[in-house]
Amino acid sequence: MKNLQGAPWLLAHRSMLKPNQPLKISLLGHDYVLWQDIQGTISALPNACPHMGAMLSEGWCLSQPDGSSKMVCPFHALEFNALGCTVLPGSNKPTQSLLKPLELTIQGDFVWSYGGHEPKLPIPSIMNGQ
Repeated sequence: MKNLQGAPWLLAHRSMLKPNQPLKISLLGHDYVLWQDIQGTISALPNACPHMGAMLSEGWCLSQPDGSSKMVCPFHALEFNALGCTVLPGSNKPTQSLLKPLELTIQGDFVWSYGGHEPKLPIPSIMNGQ
């Protein structure tokens, strides 16, 4: 799909995202988990846990005191924040990012992404929520 790199992709409408409920999406041949915290912040990570490849979309979200949430792996309950970092059991130090977040563009109620590619086409004005 090299000819589509740089084009915007509509991933979801905010109404599809219930607070702290993971949603599996696919973009350009890759699967991601998309979620919205209770503050309305939307995040996306690759859908495979780097430990054993479990689908994060089969896991759950864990609310944090600041209103953000983490994705929890269904295999061993590793918690990933929106940056893809985790805190290893028995430690209070976050790791370097283990998963590269998918860059999102939120316009109105629409969730878009360029799939990690440099934008070459604008988001269509008819659907940009403005």
